Amino acid sequence: MHTIFGKQYNDGTPLGEYETRLEGEQFYRIHKTSLVHLKYVDSIFPWTGNGFALRVRGEDTVLPISRDQVRELRRRLSI
Repeated sequence: MHTIFGKQYNDGTPLGEYETRLEGEQFYRIHKTSLVHLKYVDSIFPWTGNGFALRVRGEDTVLPISRDQVRELRRRLSI
């Protein structure tokens, strides 16, 4: 199961393939199971201990961000 843009997909395609296809399209891999479109990131916030998560605009779902991805995500969002 993959989460892309806040929607879940289970089609058997490796997430890395989606990541490659969407390169240059403002998508960013925030976790081993999740890609998000940077245009729709609503907020990044502390979550569970020293981790972080985000919300996608218009969705209630909380998506965890891998600790090693937070710095680059903030850079790309200029925050």
